[in-house]
Amino acid sequence: MGKRRRRKAKTPAKKMVPSGSGKEESLINVSSRNGKSLKLTWPCGLGLIKALVLLAIFMLFTEFLLRVPAIRRQLPPPVLGTGNLTFDVTWEYLQRTLDQYGHVDCVFVGSSMIKHAIEPKLFEKWFREKSGLDIVCFNFGVSGMRPSEAGLYKTLVDKLGPSLIVSEVSPLFLDEQFDGYRNFPEISLSPWGNFQSGGFSVKGWLLTHSLLFRHCMRWNMWARSPEQYNRYQRISKNTRMNGFLVKGHGPIKKRARRIIPKPINTMLSGKVGTTQLLDDWVTCFSGETPVVFVEMPLRSETGSSLGEEDRKFSHARILLRKRIEERGELLFSPGAQIELGKSCWMNAIHLNPKGAKLFTPVFADEMARAISTGKLKCFRGDR
Repeated sequence: MGKRRRRKAKTPAKKMVPSGSGKEESLINVSSRNGKSLKLTWPCGLGLIKALVLLAIFMLFTEFLLRVPAIRRQLPPPVLGTGNLTFDVTWEYLQRTLDQYGHVDCVFVGSSMIKHAIEPKLFEKWFREKSGLDIVCFNFGVSGMRPSEAGLYKTLVDKLGPSLIVSEVSPLFLDEQFDGYRNFPEISLSPWGNFQSGGFSVKGWLLTHSLLFRHCMRWNMWARSPEQYNRYQRISKNTRMNGFLVKGHGPIKKRARRIIPKPINTMLSGKVGTTQLLDDWVTCFSGETPVVFVEMPLRSETGSSLGEEDRKFSHARILLRKRIEERGELLFSPGAQIELGKSCWMNAIHLNPKGAKLFTPVFADEMARAISTGKLKCFRGDR
């Protein structure tokens, strides 16, 4: 008898699910009767959730990379959105200094005058030679910084925990009507500044805590205002990592006659109490951290060409010195000990790097003597 042929087992037909029945959205799709072969499918909308999760992971990873000090130092400074480009750059360089050293011992605060006048690295070198103390300094001078924003300034400086605060003093700086302030918005009114002062906004929180968001702000500046972006790039290039601004202000010869007389006339007329502004500024910064003052020089040629205004400026300076002495504060006047010729000035009120090289060592020497004689008590190895 011939061999019987084996019949092939019939494969069960796949269960068909009619279109539109709603069952195609089921999590499990049956492909055989015995249920041995199962296929998982995503419910409707879960693909969008997957995309959002992946995006969040990518953003967190990018944020992590941006915070790595070695990477952060190589990137252009991100934007804070304060409207004051010098401040945005200075704040980022301050954070990078903290990443590198872990602390800042001495902070120089004030306007663009102190930002151009004191070179922190040079100050550290001369101070170490004269006192034997090794300190880390940062120039936190900001173009357009108003005395009325001392509260915000103090809040930011307190977070650094320095051993000493050095503040500039000048009749030009201590006048809210100074023409130079018109070109700079108030930092405290920006979302970031408001957040630092205790206010809350989503944008302020992101600007404070997210480097990725701040870099996106920088790219947005590049797209919306190339001219402003180029100016921001120049400022970041001309500002050293320690906050010292090498260059950034052009000649002010034509503007000198309307920049300098107005604050002095306003002060002497009594319309704005400059000594009161000084009191408010000093009171705001007074606390556990010692505060000393350094008098900013003014190009003598500018004063002599103004005649009567030069005498008014001298009188205003005397009033400020007297008020500081009455308060028992320590004032340094390095500019009175050296001759700063024409080649030392960028313009009427800002020293150039050559002038800073003369001004900074003299100030460092005065500071070292004040510490050695006990007039100033700080940097006593508390770091």
